[in-house]
Amino acid sequence: VYTSGTTSMPKGVVVSQAQTYGRMWPLGPAAACPEDVTLVTLPLYHVIGQCRGLYNTLIAGGTAVLLGRFSASRFWEQCRAYDITYCPLVGAMAQYLLRRPPRSDDAENPVRHVALGTTIPEVYEFQRRFDVPRVSVSYGLTEAGGILVGEARPDGCGHLRPDFHAQLVDADDLVVGDGEVGELVLRPTEPWTTMIGYYKMPQETLERWRNLWLHTGDLMVRERDGTYRFVGRGTERIRVNGENVAPSEVEAGLSEHPHVEECAAVGVTVPGSAVGDQEILLAVVARGQATLTAEALVAYLAERLPKFAVPRYVAFMAELPRTEATARVQRAQIADEALSGAWDRFGAPALR
Repeated sequence: VYTSGTTSMPKGVVVSQAQTYGRMWPLGPAAACPEDVTLVTLPLYHVIGQCRGLYNTLIAGGTAVLLGRFSASRFWEQCRAYDITYCPLVGAMAQYLLRRPPRSDDAENPVRHVALGTTIPEVYEFQRRFDVPRVSVSYGLTEAGGILVGEARPDGCGHLRPDFHAQLVDADDLVVGDGEVGELVLRPTEPWTTMIGYYKMPQETLERWRNLWLHTGDLMVRERDGTYRFVGRGTERIRVNGENVAPSEVEAGLSEHPHVEECAAVGVTVPGSAVGDQEILLAVVARGQATLTAEALVAYLAERLPKFAVPRYVAFMAELPRTEATARVQRAQIADEALSGAWDRFGAPALR
């Protein structure tokens, strides 16, 4: 299973049958029950559509309804038509539903449980408006699966599953205490339930499994009640609407543009984003006296990248900020300085 990597282009994750079976904790608290009818709108190459939606429902003995795509305008109509009781969604999908104009029959639906892949700040509003008795949340990664599971709240990722061990560690892999920020590292208690390794990438596999812990690259805080709260990403990957995007993938899309000297893609967190999700900001340095427009660059990239990897923001810079010693691009500085004056694609309806 290929997924966007933590440093560059996507890596192939070698997945066992045991990992696929247990990836989303079948029969666990966020899974479908035998009496459920599940609506699967995520594609089956997406781990939530494949495992949380289809496989977990089949394991439970329930019924799964597979649709070709997610439609915010028809979602509740489809739920009523198929008598849907359980539905896995990523956080951005729930936000799309909330942005629809309110209707008098919003709460008239059969859905009893929505399982979010990532929580959203408006989760309680979502639950009230659509009268969904239960909204759960999980956190996971392709290399391991849905590790944290719990009842959804605006800033939480749930509790650790009983078949995994976890720690939060600092840059030297030393454990940090509750309330402190650290990288989440994992170990399974059952065999074959995490990735076997990266396909034909032994060095990257060793790095990911250093000190005998699977390093997620994600920064968390563990609260005293055992719940985990997502803080940020310790790597350069950008998570957009539940999809991981490597900055190099976006930058490669402009590698042959005749009027672009250099560019850098960074992830930025904006108000209202699902917890853990970001938007892509593209910083661009024009070549010579070339005249570039943000609209033209986005249209150019839209023909070369998946839809979710097309940047939302574009900022033009005289030069990219770099470290003095190694001349590496300082992405954090770009995110801090360039967003306020950047062009926003959401302000151009034709390019949304």
